[in-house]
Amino acid sequence: MELLKSLFILFTFIAIAVHSQLTDESWWKTANIYQISPLSFKDSDDDGKGDIKGIISKLDYFVETGINVLLITPFFETNMVDFAYDVTNYVKVDETFGTMSDIEELFAKAKEKNLRIILDFVPNHTSNRHEWFLNSEISVSEYENFYVWHDGIPQKNDGQPLPPNNWTSEYGGSSWKWNAMREAYYYHKFAEAQPDLNLREEKVIQKLNEVLKFWIDKGADGFRINAVSQLFEDAAFLEKSDIEINLPQTYELIERWRALIDEYSSGKVLIPQVWNSPIADLMRYYQNDDGSKQRAQIPMNFMLINELTATSNASEFKRVIESYTSALPEGAIANWLLGSHDHNRVASRMGKEKIDGLMILLQTLPGISFNFYGDEIGMEDYMDISWEDTMDIQACNADQNDFKRFSRDVARTPFQWDNSTNAGFSSGKPWLPVNPSYIENNLDAQIKTNRSHYKLFKELLVLRKNETFIKGDLNIQALNTNVLGYSRSYNGNSFIIAINLNNTHETVDASVLNVKFGDESEIYLASSDSSYNSGDIVNVKNLHLMPYDAVIIKYSSATKITLSLLTAMMMIVKIFL
Repeated sequence: MELLKSLFILFTFIAIAVHSQLTDESWWKTANIYQISPLSFKDSDDDGKGDIKGIISKLDYFVETGINVLLITPFFETNMVDFAYDVTNYVKVDETFGTMSDIEELFAKAKEKNLRIILDFVPNHTSNRHEWFLNSEISVSEYENFYVWHDGIPQKNDGQPLPPNNWTSEYGGSSWKWNAMREAYYYHKFAEAQPDLNLREEKVIQKLNEVLKFWIDKGADGFRINAVSQLFEDAAFLEKSDIEINLPQTYELIERWRALIDEYSSGKVLIPQVWNSPIADLMRYYQNDDGSKQRAQIPMNFMLINELTATSNASEFKRVIESYTSALPEGAIANWLLGSHDHNRVASRMGKEKIDGLMILLQTLPGISFNFYGDEIGMEDYMDISWEDTMDIQACNADQNDFKRFSRDVARTPFQWDNSTNAGFSSGKPWLPVNPSYIENNLDAQIKTNRSHYKLFKELLVLRKNETFIKGDLNIQALNTNVLGYSRSYNGNSFIIAINLNNTHETVDASVLNVKFGDESEIYLASSDSSYNSGDIVNVKNLHLMPYDAVIIKYSSATKITLSLLTAMMMIVKIFL
């Protein structure tokens, strides 16, 4: 079995290498994307804040792990009100993170290691300290309409006008802020310090276009478009309980940006952050209704986060997955994520016992996987961050007695590299407290142990490169209330995946997923605490699963490798090595 597994891995790499050379512009179709929050990843100068040089120092980690794309949250010049999403200059690097030279070095070294880099683009709003806003609030003609301004509703006593309507901010309170200099209200969907840009103003679009081209010239392979659903507001400012999202103008702007990047440089991608939107709206980010105009390649799919909880059963998982895959336009590539900097960590949200099963799910479903830093080692939320140490504006705007319910800091704590001071993140005081769990749960410990979340994650990234997981079909079923099962099949090769979502012992007939699997099938991979090992023989018609067990079972049409086939394989190796 070990020989077969080694050969399988070897030829998977050969096939993917040849494939990538032939279709370089389509690199994103098989991507596993790793989201880095620079502040929390690695500190290079011991000031307690992660930085670009810290990321550079860990590039070999990504290569060794099998990551091929990095998604880096904002490092642009910022007033640091909201995790650097309040940008004061789109084409400068904030000194917290380093210098432009550091970014250029990151792009260059990442390219040497065949790593792609996606940047976080924030077109919905800027900081209220951005030059554009400072000029707009004093009505400098070129910038007068750069933001969403409104005179408000006059009062009979000639006092300060009332806000234009009842729209509310994501961070609490009215989304309108009175500006004494301009004597008008500006709109902010997020923090008061984050005024919304007026994207109906063509001058604003042109400025943002220049930002995209600037970073493409620097080496960016694409852009995650932050808060895309809120880019446009109801132009009539009508009162309503919920502001409309995903307006037609939003899709038109995405079309323009897709055309821009396609014309400016080949192989660049757009990744709209389509949060909490109806599935029909999500699908419109791929293309227009008749398919004649292409929009974004990877509209982010949050359904595994939005619609599933720790108590969801196998049927609910099946429903969510199939409702998404069945809605995809022809030729569209699926994508999946279980975590981000705006959500509780998957190990805490869904249960730490399920982390391996959910990671197997994430990496073996068809399409692209998004991986939030630290999830590969099962990092959990740190719920004991004090009010004094809290940094998240969403929590800071809440009541001091209730802030933890709103805090996103719990999922943003520093990466747990080892069990040294501050988890090996920094020798200085970290900008957020390190989760004390790092003493036992850290990357170094998981590398050294025989089986771990990390080692499983690493093997899954190898498995993803196999043709069956790139091109194979998907047959998914609830094998019973607690066990989710599905098969991936292509060109005579098949895998069955079975995931026990509950803390009960289960016995299921997984052969209903693929009749080729018989009484003697082999375990290819299993969750790190499973009683099964790679190479174990199981009967899929009577498959026993321990609590939270997750297994991948392999079938090959060539169950025995003949000498002639082995010789042919070795000849192929010699050609490509």
